[in-house]
Amino acid sequence: MIAGGARHASPHTSIAILAAALAIVSSPVAGSLLEDRELLTAPGGMLPEIWRPLSGHLVHGSASHLLGNVLVLAPLLVWRERRVKSRRLALECAFLAATVALGVRTLHDGWTSYRGLSGITYGMLAIFLSTASRSATTDGEAHPPRRLGRRAGVVALAMLGVKTLVELAHGGWIVDGIALTDALGVVYLPASHLAGLAAGAVLVLTERFEARRHYVHGTSNARATAHGSSDSSNAAIVATP
Repeated sequence: MIAGGARHASPHTSIAILAAALAIVSSPVAGSLLEDRELLTAPGGMLPEIWRPLSGHLVHGSASHLLGNVLVLAPLLVWRERRVKSRRLALECAFLAATVALGVRTLHDGWTSYRGLSGITYGMLAIFLSTASRSATTDGEAHPPRRLGRRAGVVALAMLGVKTLVELAHGGWIVDGIALTDALGVVYLPASHLAGLAAGAVLVLTERFEARRHYVHGTSNARATAHGSSDSSNAAIVATP
């Protein structure tokens, strides 16, 4: 329950994304049809399979790969959906997915397939670490960011960025890449995490711009209303015999 007795709406978008990933991991056929590939046109095919850059994020190399992503992403999705509602979360996830797919294609050569929600997870982490320090009052108004929470979020986000840049320069995992690749069933493409962080930062800046514009618009309307009320009062006083 929240203030006023209202209930949070069911996180439909979060549930749909996670349920789709769970269903696909159990079906190798679905995985082969949906995973992202460097060449979107299948051998002998005439038309590009344009869904793959988006659907590939729902495909995973193994159950452990899926589990690792879901454990981090699930609470982030639910938190975000309660903050911005289902439709906007779906649009944000589509933007993250497209940006990650573009990043992989731009920064990696010789890759054959991309699978996993980790790029979207990094994008959601960027949003969470940048905005979670803003607490809300019972009337829905946002307090200024708490200094400690803001600094901790910035430090954690910077550490993720440095880690990802080092992995991109290194060409893979900082730790034993062979063991992780065998365990997860995928080859790590660091550009996916870097693109996810960048896309998350874009969404944070967009949200703050919208909030600022809303604040300025609301302030202007309040001033205009107050000025109109003052003029009406003065006119009434003048008209009084």
